[in-house]
Amino acid sequence: MKNRYILTIFVTFLFFINSNSGQGISKNNFKNTIYVGYPVTLLDPPDFGIYLAYNPTLILNKYFALESQISFAFGSYLRESGWFRHDGGNLKYGILLTGIRMYLFNQNNKENLYFNVLGGGSYFIDKEYSGKILKTRSKAIAGLSIGIYGVFYNSFVIGVAIESYPSIVFKAGITF
Repeated sequence: MKNRYILTIFVTFLFFINSNSGQGISKNNFKNTIYVGYPVTLLDPPDFGIYLAYNPTLILNKYFALESQISFAFGSYLRESGWFRHDGGNLKYGILLTGIRMYLFNQNNKENLYFNVLGGGSYFIDKEYSGKILKTRSKAIAGLSIGIYGVFYNSFVIGVAIESYPSIVFKAGITF
């Protein structure tokens, strides 16, 4: 299990270094995407939520690419809100993933669809009030992201993904 985390960190680090250097992999084969989104935890949407992600991508051919993801999500819950009765709190989680991106059409098209399957590690911190007492739990778990995305004008991306904590994330981003 530790080897998988080390490999994920290593591949993500290599992508990050390559994205910021003029050497190595051709800039034409490398893309960066930054996402902003809204995380919806399983059956209980937050009263306030934010999702931020950076995804470096290495193009392999017209239909496949290697992709990594570094992301962070935050959700705040008020007392008596949501579908389940609770006393409020917040949830934070970070994810570090690597996997494959598969385009449904030739990725040179201005408009395109793709889906990705990424795996790696996730860490969450959940703070929930029980009366006046704040209970905190945190845990490292296996990370997973499975999503479908639309690309417009080769730059703008919108999509939805199921990610570990578990949550559904609605995303919008820009590729450069």
